[in-house]
Amino acid sequence: MSLRIETAFLAGLVLCLGLNAQQAEVRHRHLLGGAKATIHIGVEGVTLDEQGKNSAHSQKWTWKDIQEAQLGSGQLRIQSYEESKVNSAKGREYLFDRLPKEFVDQIRPVLRRNLPGRFIDAGPLKDSWLENRAG
Repeated sequence: MSLRIETAFLAGLVLCLGLNAQQAEVRHRHLLGGAKATIHIGVEGVTLDEQGKNSAHSQKWTWKDIQEAQLGSGQLRIQSYEESKVNSAKGREYLFDRLPKEFVDQIRPVLRRNLPGRFIDAGPLKDSWLENRAG
């Protein structure tokens, strides 16, 4: 009996961990073009792993490091508390596109739960942060 309880507990734990950790191959948008990257959304936050000549772009944000996140259909924009190179009054922005629909559906509740008051569930995002705020 004890073995069945432990097995059920472990199965439940694995299921919960699986629901809380998601990753997908996406494109990290750069000023000119973009690069393939792997984005991982888990219990501790968001990790970006970019390979090749753009490996310096790899990042890790804990949930408290994220000022705002906007999730659209196939796109994710993260605004961190890092100082922007262009405007020191606002955080630094990162845009990811080509997110698989299943991934978007899986991460929506994770972002909503971990970023209360800092998560925006949007439609398709425009290229500029200001365009997304207007209207």
